[in-house]
Amino acid sequence: MQLGIATFGWVGGLLALCLAGGGGASGGEASPARAAAADSSGAHIGLEREGDQLRVQGLFVGAEAASDTLSYALTVRRSGAFGTTQTAQSGDFVPTPSRTDTLSTVRVNVQSGDRLRLRLMIRADGVLIDTARIDHSIS
Repeated sequence: MQLGIATFGWVGGLLALCLAGGGGASGGEASPARAAAADSSGAHIGLEREGDQLRVQGLFVGAEAASDTLSYALTVRRSGAFGTTQTAQSGDFVPTPSRTDTLSTVRVNVQSGDRLRLRLMIRADGVLIDTARIDHSIS
């Protein structure tokens, strides 16, 4: 599994795999879904496994300064013995300075051996400014 620059953390039973494109520290609330992602600003993907379901969250940690409206696109692809599923969610948002915004939440059924491909892209005026991605096999 290749993750590039990543933050891995177990926080209150939550496994968060976060990839950051930006630097800088961020404050904000420290709920379990956000605590591991709060180490730098930018796009993050949070994961939580609950039995045979995986909760995928597209997260954005805002910089300290206010920002204009951004857009996001979260794609979740699962492939395995029972076929392939793919879902995509997108929309516009205004980042909250120094806070973590939950942009989207997707639940997907998973089985051992399934392969996941998760992508979160953040754009400003149509230009890609940050991305987070996870390629992972379920064990």
